[in-house]
Amino acid sequence: MKKKFYPVGKEVIADFFDCRNFTDSSRKIKKVVLESLDVGSLHLVKYDCVRYEVQGLSVCAFLKESSLTIHTYPEWNFLSINCFTCGSEGNVEKAVEYLEEFFKPQKVNKISLNRGYNLSTFQK
Repeated sequence: MKKKFYPVGKEVIADFFDCRNFTDSSRKIKKVVLESLDVGSLHLVKYDCVRYEVQGLSVCAFLKESSLTIHTYPEWNFLSINCFTCGSEGNVEKAVEYLEEFFKPQKVNKISLNRGYNLSTFQK
C-alpha cells in the first residue's frame, strides 16, 4: 500500500550566476526583497542584513509564512537564494522569479521542492 504524502510547505533554492544587475548595496537589496515579497503575497515579520568585513551580504526576511534568504558574492556577481513557506499561503516561485528578473543572471540553477512528511510515519 502506497503511503500518502502531505506537503507542509514549498521551497525554492536558486543560484544566480554572473548577474548583469548585481548589487551589493544593502539598501537596494532590501528594496528588491520587499518588492519580491509583495509579488509573492508573502508577509514580512522582520528583516535583517549582515555585511561581512571581507565582502558580501547575508539577508534574511523572516516571514509570517517562513523565510527568504539571500547571500551575495560580489567577487563573482553571484547570489544564493532560498525561499521557504510553511503551509499553502504565498507563492515562493513568483517571489524568486521577481528576483531573477531584477538581478538578470546569465545562468540560473533552481529547484522547487514540496516539503513535508508522510503522516502515517507519525501515527501510532
